[in-house]
Amino acid sequence: MSVNQRQNKFGKLWQQTKVTVRLVVSYFNWIWQHSRYKSTAAQRAGLTDHRWSWQDILSFPTII
Repeated sequence: MSVNQRQNKFGKLWQQTKVTVRLVVSYFNWIWQHSRYKSTAAQRAGLTDHRWSWQDILSFPTII
């Protein structure tokens, strides 16, 4: 395995990490309900009036 092949694999790993982090942050802001407040972070910030689903996240154009 040459050095160049390892560098390309590493680059792909970072791209996947970025996607994963965006999904996790989206989940905690838009879907996950806090047990004490019974609302999501986006609801408490006044960004939405309901809890989102994964379908809402995937269909929102700027998150993908």
